[in-house]
Amino acid sequence: MQRMSVMVSVAVSQVGMTELILVNPGVKVKGQYYCDVLLSPQMLPAIKRVAERCLFTKQYVVNGGIGHFLCSVIFQGKVVTLDR
Repeated sequence: MQRMSVMVSVAVSQVGMTELILVNPGVKVKGQYYCDVLLSPQMLPAIKRVAERCLFTKQYVVNGGIGHFLCSVIFQGKVVTLDR
């Protein structure tokens, strides 16, 4: 019996996960393939579907003279901070 393997791509976060996206058999996933075949047409729309259940806020925080963006998500009534 021949063994088969499957490569998938999925986005997982504190607010949910996308469906599994199958990578075509035998494909070497490099930057161009990832951007043109997986990310733009498949991953980004799936991430948007997960994210549309959330309310995102973004603020610029200065701490000790160093500024960075702090992102929070209100998901199912809870605030989840994405800055780690």
